Amino acid sequence: MQDEAFQTWLLEGGRTQKAVSTRLSRLRNLEDKLAAIKAPQQSLDEAYRADGLRGLIAHLGTMREAAKAGDRSYAVLSDTTIPEKYLTALRSYLRLFKRFMDGEPPKPTGNWPELEAMKASFLERMPDFENFQQQSGEYWRIERAYKDEILAKVADAIARGTDEASTGRAVYDALVPQAGPLLRWQTRDAIDKKVPQLADRFYAILGQLAREPATADVGEFRPGTKEIARAAAELETMRSEAAATLTPGEIRCLTHTVRAAGHPSETCFVEVSKAGDLARRLLGRPIFDIGPSDPNEIAGWQRLLDRIFAVMRNDWTWQPRDLLDVQGFAWVCLDADFGIDEEETSENPILLFDRSGTAFAPKPMVPQGGDEPAYRISTGGNKLEETEFTTDLIAVARFLLIDRRLVRMAPLGGGPANLLGYGKQKLVAYRISKSIAEALNIPAEGGDMPAGNIPHGDDSTASSIQYVPEPRNLILYGPPGTGKTYATSRHAVALIDGDDWRKETLYDREAVRARYAELVATKQIEFVTFHQSYAYEDFVEGLRPTQGLEEAEGTGPQSEPKTSSAGFELKPVNGVFRRISAEAERARIAACQPVSPEATPFALGSRRVFKMSIGRAGWEDYLFDAAIEGGYTALGWGLGLDWSDPKYRNYDEVYRRVNDEKPGTSGNSGDIAQVWRLLEMNVGDLVVVSHGNSLIRAIGIVTGDYYHAPGEPERYDQRRPVNWLLVPKDPIPADAIYGKSLTQSSCYELRSDLLNRAALERLLSEASGHGAGEIDQTLQNLSSRRPNQFVLVIDEINRANISKVFGELITLLEPDKRLGEDNVLTVTLPYSHDTFGVPSNLHVLGTMNTADRSIALLDTALRRRFDFIELMPEPEHLRDAETSTGIPLVAMLRVINDRIEYLFDREHQIGHAFFMACRSREDVDAVMRRKVIPLLAEYFFEDWQKIASVLGDVDGARFLERKPLNAPPGLSDDAFAENRVRWTVRAPFADNAYDIFR
Repeated sequence: MQDEAFQTWLLEGGRTQKAVSTRLSRLRNLEDKLAAIKAPQQSLDEAYRADGLRGLIAHLGTMREAAKAGDRSYAVLSDTTIPEKYLTALRSYLRLFKRFMDGEPPKPTGNWPELEAMKASFLERMPDFENFQQQSGEYWRIERAYKDEILAKVADAIARGTDEASTGRAVYDALVPQAGPLLRWQTRDAIDKKVPQLADRFYAILGQLAREPATADVGEFRPGTKEIARAAAELETMRSEAAATLTPGEIRCLTHTVRAAGHPSETCFVEVSKAGDLARRLLGRPIFDIGPSDPNEIAGWQRLLDRIFAVMRNDWTWQPRDLLDVQGFAWVCLDADFGIDEEETSENPILLFDRSGTAFAPKPMVPQGGDEPAYRISTGGNKLEETEFTTDLIAVARFLLIDRRLVRMAPLGGGPANLLGYGKQKLVAYRISKSIAEALNIPAEGGDMPAGNIPHGDDSTASSIQYVPEPRNLILYGPPGTGKTYATSRHAVALIDGDDWRKETLYDREAVRARYAELVATKQIEFVTFHQSYAYEDFVEGLRPTQGLEEAEGTGPQSEPKTSSAGFELKPVNGVFRRISAEAERARIAACQPVSPEATPFALGSRRVFKMSIGRAGWEDYLFDAAIEGGYTALGWGLGLDWSDPKYRNYDEVYRRVNDEKPGTSGNSGDIAQVWRLLEMNVGDLVVVSHGNSLIRAIGIVTGDYYHAPGEPERYDQRRPVNWLLVPKDPIPADAIYGKSLTQSSCYELRSDLLNRAALERLLSEASGHGAGEIDQTLQNLSSRRPNQFVLVIDEINRANISKVFGELITLLEPDKRLGEDNVLTVTLPYSHDTFGVPSNLHVLGTMNTADRSIALLDTALRRRFDFIELMPEPEHLRDAETSTGIPLVAMLRVINDRIEYLFDREHQIGHAFFMACRSREDVDAVMRRKVIPLLAEYFFEDWQKIASVLGDVDGARFLERKPLNAPPGLSDDAFAENRVRWTVRAPFADNAYDIFR
């Protein structure tokens, strides 16, 4: 296999280095195992020459089908537990290799139907556009002419410059014209006037960036990546020294724009907000992080530009001159005020609305075995075999609005994508672009909703109208085996993600289970089982013995000695209900805050997470407050020395210096170990600040290198700049994101295997866009943003003493008494004396087995505050199992339950779920023997005559065996002696056991 050439081809197609490495390693492994899978060729090149790889792709398809049937021949390739997906991906990688061998140009990957939509919008806004070479027309006048003037001025400045500083000044002046400035004059003014001692250095960095050629050996990066990264790092250092105006966003704008002015084939002029919009539009994720730039981020932005450039040049034949044409194209498409009528939707050419005003747009996906995203259209059902795919937006609109077929769509504000139809389900109105309306000869908007109610304006307006579910208290009840556990999963996911999850036609069991597991991981679903010993102290809060030394946590040698004690103190500890209520309330309050337009969900990625202590919790809170206000984290170890020299990133150098100052110091000393950990943090890593051993009071991201702050009180002089992302009003339990208690070490890295990354990402995403500092707790009513929803699942809710467990919370559960609602109520809790209320985005979902206890016996106050959904046996669900086993399961279950209800009551029945997995007579026998008959014995208190009646086996000839018992000697002549029988379960059942139900 031509590894290096294929790798280059994949990278030019815009794939990430990680994605390229995955494809190469899988194909190399396949090539090594060709003989093992009985392929006739010995290499992929040979397989291509034989038949263009068609035979090998077909062979892998055969292996995939065999794997579905249980065959393990795939194991020679991988020990994966999902062989079908592995083999499907491998076939897709082979098709990529075939395209490479065919000599096709690299084809971009990503959300490219959206790029086609941008193309349509661009041509609509630029009706006289032919290509980028023309020097007339609207695009030339608005977007290109002034850039060519700037490029000429910058080229002249580079040619005339006597040194890098003077060149940098001239370049900056060229990029700050009177109209349409590309760089901010405020930054230049701040540098020249407020920190003049840094001005020459600032302009020298820019001059060097504009002048120097790209590194010849770029490795995995793009030309210009290393130069931009170097300049960004130098400007970041200046920011930490005094130039506070150089925010990470400003540095990105400066470095990319200056580099583009001198080398427009390497990057483009950057406006961070528009760059973020473009990346989210085409990649579905932000391109820039909130911290400082790094080479991977820069290369990712360059790859995106290169991919668009390639499409413009190869597919559209627009003859772009450089990446400034890519930027001009993007800005025309992303500018909401470019001159299009207000009702025109350029961002989303097809929008449909439900009756609440929520906007939905077609959502592309990558078809199974395919490489590129396309829109999924139903041809009659929900299975993949019953759908087709297209990238033509006009065809999508025709399928939706004229043919009335289902299309995969998703709400603009976020949420699951489903197959939805206009006029068939909840979508009642539409709005499409003028070009699509003209192509289909239909109105640009319409539907059952009055035109005045159809949301207008940009997409942010439409997507801000979001459905916020009313808080639900729900109990699912029914006999055993009626699917309560699975129904609970579906209802829990639906309460969080939307009601469509309740539709079994849209989501299969595996999808529900997978989504449920994801929500458990993010702590949006908590599960608890009630039992007879469960109490208020377990559920809400209770006193627990705690060692008194937990709060004596220091961060340096100047801390008070930790005093151990053999005794304990009783402290209030939150139960599961109060813990999930706190999570829900944080999310509810966060949704009320104003959000920056650049705010995006936080991506944890591969960042490391460090625990730090700042002062002793409860003793030195002023140190913590100063760190939050000052945007840094601090450490008290380090002998008050300055560790700025880069050589101290080496542990041995730290050890050597400390022992020079204090001979005999152990390597475990805080002056060595703690300082080195602070120094070895990377920019972009996270810091969580502890409050004792079990709570977290702040989370931030490291934004700069170490610096020394001599003369600070208490010698907390070892520091790293930090952007504090989350500072909650009340500390967060550490176990919300970490699998064990925190230790008293001042600074250490949290173990990745114990870190709940999903829950941490959710917490930081909820707080994203709010900046440092506390969330405003005074906001009580929800804004238009939908807060994250939370569900507490209570299994066997009827088995505990409800009044004892819920206590005063019974009143707070009512929907209109929740925090954020009109009639909000709070109570003072008995142990902590905290004021407590139940958030409106917390739902309580209980299950109840009616064989254990009737609804009539539940606490009346509980019944008034919960909705009840009955789940009874549904024999019709057993049709497939009946076909597989050849046994009349539908009729059998119906007859058995009728007899139980006659002999006992309707709440003690047998559920269909017991038989759902049956595929043979043996499976049915096992269920009857191990589940059904023992349950009947429990229902009828071992009255086997009634059990036999239910089974239709009063003679003991099918499922049971009836053997008469003789009276013992001496009782046989007794007039009171009665005939008795012994009942046993047959092993095996009679061959005709089930015939009675036919």
